[in-house]
Formats: sequence, C-alpha cells, structure tokens
Amino acid sequence: MNYSIAQLTYVCVLMMVAGVIHMVLIKLPVLNSLLAPVDAGISLRDGKRLFGDNKTWKGFISMPLGGLLGFGLNSVLGDYSDTIHSLTIVGRESVGIAKNAWIFGAFLGLGYIIAELPNSFIKRRIDIAPGANKDGWVGKTFLVVDQVDSSIGCAIAMAIVLPMTSLDVVVLAVIGGIVHYVVNVLLYFVRLKKQMG
Repeated sequence: MNYSIAQLTYVCVLMMVAGVIHMVLIKLPVLNSLLAPVDAGISLRDGKRLFGDNKTWKGFISMPLGGLLGFGLNSVLGDYSDTIHSLTIVGRESVGIAKNAWIFGAFLGLGYIIAELPNSFIKRRIDIAPGANKDGWVGKTFLVVDQVDSSIGCAIAMAIVLPMTSLDVVVLAVIGGIVHYVVNVLLYFVRLKKQMG
C-alpha cells in the first residue's frame, strides 16, 4: 500500500463532507436552472429512461463543487494542523491535479457522480424507480452497490492522478462504502434523504 488506512479513511471522510455539501446544495433554491435531467428525458428502445429524473445537471455540478470546497478548505486547515496535514494525501509534494487540493476535490467529486450513472442505468432496466429499491436479494444487492459505486468512482479518479496500488483502490472503496452508509443513515435522520440506504 502507498497510503495508510488512516489517510484513505480521511479521503472518504472528506468525500462525505463533499456529499453533505452536495445534498445541502440540492435542497437549497440555488442552481435550480440546472434541475434538468442529465439524460434529457431520453428513453431507450425498452421504453425506460436512460437514468431518470433524479440524475440532474444540478447534482452533476454540485458534487464536484462539494469536493472542491471540502478538499480545498481541508488544505487551508492543514496549514494550521500537523494532524490534518499528515492525513491529507494531496498537497505540495504531489504533481498535476493532485498538487491543487481544490481541483483534486472537484475531480474526485466528478468521479463520484459519474460512477453512480451505471447503477441508475441498470436500476431503470429492472424497474427500480429513482430513489427506490426492491425487496429480497435484488434490493439487498443494490443496497450494497449504492454504497460502493461512488467510492469506486473516487478510487478510480484518485488512481488516475496518484500512485495507488490495487490494494489502495480496494481499501478505499470498502472504507468509502462503510462511511457512505453511516452518513446516509445520518442524513436520513436529519431528513436530507428519503431512505436510509
């Protein structure tokens, strides 16, 4: 592994901060001109939508914006805290996108949101409505997939710009899935999400 468990966990925590910023932006009456669905209402030959109404341009913009703010503000705090600085993967010693925490956070936010699209595509094909799930093993499978798809997207985005081992990618996806689930439960209880999973 190139990174410690603590560092990878901290990336996941920052992505969940980005996710919370994303959820707040979705609820606020800002960027509402971007509420149009990403799939432009297109249905495929099966008569089912490509992604559905819940995947909007507002969400597509607000998650990278959440990543930009989460990682950017963390980099500012890292200048004043040795602990934060030691946990932060991106920084002055990095190269390219990873050198700038603001851009890096936006890039991970983009990876996060793009990775959710295949899941939405499959759900529409098997008649799972946006924001809903099914009973039985199908529902349980998607409960897991819903937690790890975005984490896998973040891990792939990170691997594009940072030297990551396969183990780093797997650990990041697993930790991300766990953190994602815990945050989803908390968002459900503060009524920012309609379902717990």
